[in-house]
Amino acid sequence: MKDITTLDHFQPLEQLTQILCDKTQNPNPLFFRVLVAYYFSKVASMMRVDVETHDRGTIPVNMYAVNLAVSGAGKNMSTSIVEEEVINKFQHVFLEQTFPLISEESIAKLAIKRAAKKSEDPDEELVRTKKEFIDLGPLAFSFDSATTAAVKQMRHKLLMAGAGSVNLELDEAGSNLSGNMDVFTAFLSLYDIGKIKEKLTKSTADNTRNEPINGRTPTNMMLFGTPSKLLNGSKTEDEFYSLLDTGFARRCFFGLSKTGASSEGLSAEQIYDLLTDTSARTFLEDLSDLLGNLAAPKNFGATIMINKAVSVLLIEYRMYCEERALAFADHEDIKKAEMNHRYYKTLKLAGVFAFIDSSPDITEEYLYNAICLAEESGLAFENILTRERDYVRLAKHIATLDSELTHADLVESLPFYTGTISTKKEMMSLAIAWGYKNNVVIKTVIADGIEFISGSTLEETNLDEMKVSFSTHVAENYENALVPFNELHKLTQAQGYHWVNHHLRSL
Repeated sequence: MKDITTLDHFQPLEQLTQILCDKTQNPNPLFFRVLVAYYFSKVASMMRVDVETHDRGTIPVNMYAVNLAVSGAGKNMSTSIVEEEVINKFQHVFLEQTFPLISEESIAKLAIKRAAKKSEDPDEELVRTKKEFIDLGPLAFSFDSATTAAVKQMRHKLLMAGAGSVNLELDEAGSNLSGNMDVFTAFLSLYDIGKIKEKLTKSTADNTRNEPINGRTPTNMMLFGTPSKLLNGSKTEDEFYSLLDTGFARRCFFGLSKTGASSEGLSAEQIYDLLTDTSARTFLEDLSDLLGNLAAPKNFGATIMINKAVSVLLIEYRMYCEERALAFADHEDIKKAEMNHRYYKTLKLAGVFAFIDSSPDITEEYLYNAICLAEESGLAFENILTRERDYVRLAKHIATLDSELTHADLVESLPFYTGTISTKKEMMSLAIAWGYKNNVVIKTVIADGIEFISGSTLEETNLDEMKVSFSTHVAENYENALVPFNELHKLTQAQGYHWVNHHLRSL
């Protein structure tokens, strides 16, 4: 296996990523790489692309992703570009031509099968089956929230149609996570091969239970959001880490952008040239045409093959991941799970790249392209997990404010500063203890029974610029100087000189 630090990204993905970076003035490419990879996966899964393996059978391609970025990073703009200028033709062709054609054929076959099972007239059964399909509502190309019942209803429509995929694209994950916990539980089961157990409901005259259909529905999920909202030290963060622990860590790709858009180092004319670059416009149009052609019925249900050599390479990568997983401590279960199963989501992504390139096989290049993004995703995942403890954030918050604070101020400003008085007291004690070792001084003063809290940050001493003031007279004519620490002995041992370890100001 090649050195993973030398791998390249999938070329169409990287070209589109660079355009998005230029358009949004955000130099952090990982957020956009994960975004583009998700939409490529969405395209492939809507067309029911499968990967035929020698050891695991047939695997549908799909992608789960958690893509976090600070406000102003260009999420809305980049998403609009991809949806309106890249996958727009695919969406049109798929919804207007491919889906109606495939679903009509699938419904006809389903009606014949049901009629034979019931020994009834096929034409009458076809009428009932079409009505059932229509009653399930229109196909949702994507949705931003749902209930478990609605997801299963959409799955039933897709199973009847034999086409399409379930696509959850949740914005502002920090604010909307709690309201969709049941849906996430369902998505845990849907990731691998697109199957989930049906819930038994009472069938009545007014609410007739649909006849179950055995089949697969590829499922995609993208969680957008700001790190501060999702990782806020409160209930939302606990729920997010609970999802990671129950299986989303191994299923998801991760993106993280801690910087927003910036035009630093560029002139207004240079920015204008980037925003109006004709070569970028040409690439977007060509890519849109390419995806539009992939939506044609002739490309539906493509099966991507993987030969023995590439399968062996994938096993080598899996073993490499397992070896790294052994280095994690016993309590780092989430990291172990993600590392041990990283190869599986890599395989699915490699199948997506092959489909986008109209290749019938997963080559070594496509697998290495997928590994490259998976490794970057792993670094982002590490950054998400290595969050600061609540008491550290408390100490830093106190140190950055000039004014005195009360406990009421902290409760209002910090969502994680909650609980009983003893809980807050313990957190404050930990913050003070952490501060002593990290150049943060926190002081508390009680006045009229109210505790006032203040803090400051001590500047780290520059050993190359030690402040001293010296003179040949004990009380006057002192001269200020900055000297290296290793030269101080010349002053302190000099005869006839007086000195102090700070600068003096003349009156």
